[in-house]
Amino acid sequence: MQAQTTGTSLQDLSGEIARLDSHYAPGTIQSVLLAESALDEVQPLQKQLQSWFLLAEHACYDRFFVNACLDNAKLTRRKYKLILQRVSLEAKAFLRKDHIEHLDNELKRKNHP
Repeated sequence: MQAQTTGTSLQDLSGEIARLDSHYAPGTIQSVLLAESALDEVQPLQKQLQSWFLLAEHACYDRFFVNACLDNAKLTRRKYKLILQRVSLEAKAFLRKDHIEHLDNELKRKNHP
């Protein structure tokens, strides 16, 4: 299933997602800059994955085993979507934690001059 998305094949997309997964391995997002960078990288890959899926889904209707093709496309999308979601959730969790710590420090500073 090699549907093309604006010049990006599934092979290219999977390589980018694998690179992102290894660069932002679980537990490695430990700074605001890294978290923001991760989110900036995840967003376009999510859009590319969705574009690939729509094209792959459309291409399945030209095949004899339509349902098997659709199932394969859905499984492929799910596999890569889970990686993107993990990176995104970890980055957002770090940013929330940092924001809460910042608010707590501000509150302590106001209450204890």
